[in-house]
Amino acid sequence: MTADMTTALATGYRWDTERLGTAIAKGTVHTVTLAVVDSHGRLAGKHHTGRHFATRILHHGEHACAYLLTSDIDLTPGDGTGLSGWDSGFGDMLLVPDREAIYQLPTRPGEALVFADAVDGAAPLAVSSRRILADQVERLAGRGYSAMIGVEAEYTLIHAPSAEPGPGQSWPSLVPVARMNADYATRHPRAIADHVCAVLAGAQQMGLPLEALKTESGPGQIEATLAPADPMRAADDYTVLKSLSRDLAGEQGLDALFMAAPDIDSGNGLHLHVSLHRDNTSAMSTETGELSHVASHGIGGLLAGLPQLLPLLAPTVNSYRRFRRHSFAPTAWCWGYDNRTCAVRVTGGEHNLHVEIRVAGADANIYVALAAVLATIVEGIDSDAQSGPETIGNAYAQGAPRIATSLTEALADFHGSDLPARLFGSAVADHLALVAEQELAAFRDEVTASELHRAMRA
Repeated sequence: MTADMTTALATGYRWDTERLGTAIAKGTVHTVTLAVVDSHGRLAGKHHTGRHFATRILHHGEHACAYLLTSDIDLTPGDGTGLSGWDSGFGDMLLVPDREAIYQLPTRPGEALVFADAVDGAAPLAVSSRRILADQVERLAGRGYSAMIGVEAEYTLIHAPSAEPGPGQSWPSLVPVARMNADYATRHPRAIADHVCAVLAGAQQMGLPLEALKTESGPGQIEATLAPADPMRAADDYTVLKSLSRDLAGEQGLDALFMAAPDIDSGNGLHLHVSLHRDNTSAMSTETGELSHVASHGIGGLLAGLPQLLPLLAPTVNSYRRFRRHSFAPTAWCWGYDNRTCAVRVTGGEHNLHVEIRVAGADANIYVALAAVLATIVEGIDSDAQSGPETIGNAYAQGAPRIATSLTEALADFHGSDLPARLFGSAVADHLALVAEQELAAFRDEVTASELHRAMRA
């Protein structure tokens, strides 16, 4: 282990402003990127000279166009949202640095990444992704609980396209670096082996709490496991891991594809492991190691509420191609002990029980997905929701309520429920609906390569 790695692990992987200021003064950091999380879970922002950030931005923030929170995935400006639109002139929001969320990626020497919170005047913008999550963390705390979140994220390593297609042109087929089922394999093609080693080394160098990488069953598929953390830190760490993985893949001429269903026979999940604690003690199991009433009510809340919030966990048209029988992605709203065919899996040792929510795909905005999970758990606790009987055996072959099979169906369930507005407030619920509506609109206005191919064969 190098001295840099030892320092990173000893002092913490998230920098504070004192450490950042020292690095800027020494010249080891010359660029500071202030970034807000947009509605799709991506980082967007500005690059500043270190000196300008330290003397100005750190204390006063930075302005950016509020359309970053209302645009679709192609940055087509959203209109009529009340936050940003043609009638309002597309005004600014203020990005305030989060002094406790500062990272330095080894792939970007001399640059520090600072997460920002979006503010309007003196108030946080309720529709910003980090605020949506923070509100639900506070709601949980109001019941006397805290949460720890473990993240298991899957992605596909592909050969990077030689060039992005021009207007009206179709994307070329995305080619994974390998085709075989390599689940739990210890020998890999050189491209995968190099990528795995680079990500593990990079995470260790910066101190990012990545526990393990493994290859999965899908073509070119990799799963990353992050250590449990509080919800905001878990979401930030995952967002940084995505940047690290894509940076390192790019150095190989590859890309890391966080897509729910890159292939009809495989899917990339974003599995969220959730445990609740009260007074530093697990609230998920009894003294005898059984599932507690709190955990049971939380599971009931998840199974009752998430079907009405599914666009927050499965936000794209592609998301729904992942929900297929015998795929290890769930197709029904049910729960079971150590049962990977269920939407909610209870796992862990008898005194470390927690729930794994297996519904979200790799394309989900983790901040919003976590907010939906925590919100429905609180709803279940508040209402003493019943979890129903445990599913034993193959959930694909049993009669539990099915998961929606399209974004259109899921959005109709969202619109038809009063739960989103009750949990998030009407403004945030409308904003979340808009994100899904923009995704559907993009496909209504596009003739896909598959449609053209089928027409040629007709």
